[in-house]
Amino acid sequence: MTVASKTLATVALAAALIGGCKGEQAPAQDQPAAAQPAAAEQPAPNPELAVAMTEHFARASALEQAVIDGDLEAVASHAKWLVDELPAKQLPATWQPSLARMQAAAGEAAKAEDLAGAAAATGAVIQSCGACHLAVGAGPTFAAATPVPEGEDSKSRMLRHQWAAERMREGMIGPSDERWQLGAGAVSVAPPEPCPIENAEILADDVLKLRERIYELGAEAAKTPAGPERARVYGEYLSTCAGCHTGAC
Repeated sequence: MTVASKTLATVALAAALIGGCKGEQAPAQDQPAAAQPAAAEQPAPNPELAVAMTEHFARASALEQAVIDGDLEAVASHAKWLVDELPAKQLPATWQPSLARMQAAAGEAAKAEDLAGAAAATGAVIQSCGACHLAVGAGPTFAAATPVPEGEDSKSRMLRHQWAAERMREGMIGPSDERWQLGAGAVSVAPPEPCPIENAEILADDVLKLRERIYELGAEAAKTPAGPERARVYGEYLSTCAGCHTGAC
């Protein structure tokens, strides 16, 4: 996702969530006075809340990328921000249960000692975002997805894997089954030949097998229904990407 598209998505996310927090009320002329209870006072739009949600989205995305890069130090930094710096207590009461689950998962990511643990916790962080959006009845509107990167050289395949990760992440955050399937479908069928890797003969067999594992996970993701199980599959997808990168694929 480009910087511009991330900015649009985060602004849309903040606006949608704030709108969802306010709720909607039918026009006064459509409401029989005797039949309608007095509406509870609703909070006004809060610019500080929009900023907090924009940063929340950016940090969650950066957390995901840190796992893909195999950078545990960056994982801990972004995860700790979600735990310590996100002004959770200033956010609406209806968001608090989901925020607590998100921060618990971020705490696990922050103290993870290996990439598998960091990836699993990151999947839970991302999934909790979508659960919150379902709970409050609002969520982000993402820009149209860019075309799937084509080509069978190493660089093109890596770009396709990254593209798929971003679409699946959007699918969980939305939540959007369409986005999830879009990402999973891009990596659900392995090419006829393994990804070409320079000096592949010197790499360990378990590292080389990750080239095929990514497509096995894509196929599994396409069959996984919405819910917490997607967090597991997604976490393993991120871990597989990281394992290949740190293993010199």
